[in-house]
Amino acid sequence: PQVNGGDLIEPGTLIATTKKDNVDIVVDERAIILINDDDLLVLGESFEIMIKIGSEMLVNERDIVAAKQVITKFDPFSETILTEHSGKIQLISIIPGTTMKREIDEVTGVINNIILDFQDEQLQPKIVIIDSEGNEVESYNIPGGAYLTVEDNQEIDAGEVIAKIPRGQAKTKDITGGLPRVADIFEARKPKDATVLARVNGIVKFGTIIKGKRQVIIEDENGVDFKHLVPLGKHFSVRDQDGVKAGDPLCEGAVNPHDILQILGEHALQRWLVNEIQEVYRLQGVNINDKHIGVIVRQMLRKVEIIDVGDTEFIIGQQNDRHKFKEENKRVVKLGGSPACGKPVLLGITRAALNIDSFISAASFQETSRVLTNAAIKGKTDHLRGLKENVIIGHLIPAGTGIKKYKNVELYRSEIGDMELPEDIKEKVEGKGIITREEVGGAAF
Repeated sequence: PQVNGGDLIEPGTLIATTKKDNVDIVVDERAIILINDDDLLVLGESFEIMIKIGSEMLVNERDIVAAKQVITKFDPFSETILTEHSGKIQLISIIPGTTMKREIDEVTGVINNIILDFQDEQLQPKIVIIDSEGNEVESYNIPGGAYLTVEDNQEIDAGEVIAKIPRGQAKTKDITGGLPRVADIFEARKPKDATVLARVNGIVKFGTIIKGKRQVIIEDENGVDFKHLVPLGKHFSVRDQDGVKAGDPLCEGAVNPHDILQILGEHALQRWLVNEIQEVYRLQGVNINDKHIGVIVRQMLRKVEIIDVGDTEFIIGQQNDRHKFKEENKRVVKLGGSPACGKPVLLGITRAALNIDSFISAASFQETSRVLTNAAIKGKTDHLRGLKENVIIGHLIPAGTGIKKYKNVELYRSEIGDMELPEDIKEKVEGKGIITREEVGGAAF
């Protein structure tokens, strides 16, 4: 071996040479070396895999696993609720015909106890674990649609399943099933059944029920309480005294991108948008570089909403382009005033295209007559900063060699002007005369 155990090696590093064939072994990615007896192991960089509750672990801690090795098994058709304590089951507010119904499975003939979506604030179905001394050690809120797997007064051991929550029917996994998801993300639509995200890092505490919603309180490290309201009937992803991080979902449901922007910030939202869109195409084996999606995401986040006007000419709540926001702040600071404060705004691609500064670009997209009428009424000026408006009127696009700062570029070898054509050849060029190869060769080319 050319390396030692515990070394972090870079791609292209020679790690060993075979004795038999004298062949060099080179790694093609970052790795960590582990020497175990006579074995030389190349370990990838560590990363986390989120495992669902109720999964069966097939490996132990500190085991060395190979790429694509199965490490866990889980039920893909349902979410499970497990008990962490041994004891006796006590069913609270689970009343047949009111909060629970009995249903016979037509295939197996088994009677299933199913929790109903019941929105009464006084009746919240839950399972309580009672220990041998008669004390309550744990309680679990059971959401609507869950299947009970235990009976009242049943003795159970820690780790047993007490309820199962069926997942939604599997949706089409082809590209036609994924494209509506891409459209929803690009249009920045709010999901119908969105989850509630934790606003801060802290410890979870359950509060009272207010207007059909359960109050979830998160106490941060400074002892400040932040209240969240979760609709009754939703399955909680957290339990009492759990530790959570900002942005963690507190219950089931789709993630609202506007919540990510508000809680985690602009960069976290950009990463989330790119990953969600890429996920659709990865399922089809389509590889798209992140930069192409990043261009679209950047346009979706180009607007800033004013929250403090300072000494600028803005209005609170007004939405402006970032470059205009920065230019105005720069002007005010130069005059000794206080700049404005703003927060990023997420716009869908349709709204982003219509709210662009260039009325020529906006008019070429949708609602042409409305855009041009508004531009005429307001006396707008198009500064031709974008690509579309320059293409429409036949200008060079402001990208690559078309950028303004490259218009006055002059080439020279040792001093400015030493590559210009001699005057006699320049006169022939301007007069469209014939220039011989020898004449051109005499110039500095």
